[in-house]
Amino acid sequence: MKIEYVTLYVNNLEFIKEFFIKYFGASIEKTLNAAFDAKAYILSFDEGCMLEIMTHPHRKDTEKFFRRTGFNRLVINVGSQKKLWDISDQLQADGYDLISSPHDTCNGYYGCCVIDSENNLIELVI
Repeated sequence: MKIEYVTLYVNNLEFIKEFFIKYFGASIEKTLNAAFDAKAYILSFDEGCMLEIMTHPHRKDTEKFFRRTGFNRLVINVGSQKKLWDISDQLQADGYDLISSPHDTCNGYYGCCVIDSENNLIELVI
């Protein structure tokens, strides 16, 4: 078995799509215009993982807490320490908040965490 994709509901679909394309090299696998005003993209990444980003006008956006139960963050392996530093430097230059600088993590990775424009936690690792 494998997880085919994960869905992330967002407020600004086009902005988040461009975020994943610009910083993580995502490509658009499918564009969906579902019933009930929902719109979505399924994004694919180099190693075969997919992420669906979706928006719907009737979804409520609640406050996001980092120390909560349930799904907590999206973790992306960027492949090399240089690439991790390059992406984290670019994210900071573009105004995103790094909540942890690149470091050795407690679970054996080297990584950092950033908050996207909708307060979702994204961890970059190698």
